[in-house]
Amino acid sequence: MVNSLSSQELRFYYENEAKEVPIFGSLREISLAENLTYELPKSFESIIDIGCGEGYFLYCLQKKFPSTLRCGFDLSTGRLQTTSRKVLETSLIQGSSLDLPFKDSSFDVVICSQLLEHIEDINAMTSELLRITKKHLIISVPYELQLVPITCPSCKKKHYLDGHLHVFNEKKLSALFADKQPYKKTIKKFHTIYTYNKQTLKLPLLLRLFFDRIVVSLGKHISFFKPNFILIHIQK
Repeated sequence: MVNSLSSQELRFYYENEAKEVPIFGSLREISLAENLTYELPKSFESIIDIGCGEGYFLYCLQKKFPSTLRCGFDLSTGRLQTTSRKVLETSLIQGSSLDLPFKDSSFDVVICSQLLEHIEDINAMTSELLRITKKHLIISVPYELQLVPITCPSCKKKHYLDGHLHVFNEKKLSALFADKQPYKKTIKKFHTIYTYNKQTLKLPLLLRLFFDRIVVSLGKHISFFKPNFILIHIQK
C-alpha cells in the first residue's frame, strides 16, 4: 500500500530534492519554458509561476517580458534561494499551492508546470489556480507517465517515484475543468527527448517547435515517439 506524505514530510522531501537535484537550465527546463512561452498572449501585465522551482521559466520571462510584473511561488525554500540568485526584480513567495495567498483574479497569466501530478487533491488545486487567474491559466504535466511504487530506504515508507500521484492524458486533464465555467480550452502535447538536444538547440525556435509537432503526430503510430508532456490552456 502506497502512503500519502504528510505536509511536513512533503516539505522535507522537496527541500532535500532541492539540495540533491539541480534543474536550472536543463534540457527539460528549456523545453518546458519554450513551450509555455509559446502559449503566452502577446501582451500582459502580470504573471505568476506556481511551483517555479529554480526559476528557469521566470529567467526566460525576465528577458522576454522585462516590464511585466513577475512572481514565483514554491513550497521549497531551497529552490527559491536558487531562483533569487538567478532572477532579478521578481517577487518570490514560499507556501502551499493549496492555499494561495492571493486575491481573486490577481494575475493576468497563471502558470503551473509539472506540479499537478504531485498534488493529492487536484480538484482543490485547480480551483485555487482558477481563482487567482484573471485571463489565462496554463498547466503542464507529464503525459501518460505511469506511477512507479518505490520504498524509501531510510523510513521504509512506500510512495511513488519522483513524488508523482497522478497519471494524465487528454481526457483526464480536460475533465478537471468539466464542472467549471465553459472556459475556452486548448490542449497540446510535446516532447523533450527528441527535439531538445545539443544539435536541435542550434535550430531556430519555430523550426524546433515545428519538428516537435511532426514527432508528436508520429507518436500516434510509433510508440517510442510518444509525447513526454501535455499542457492545457484555459482562457477566461
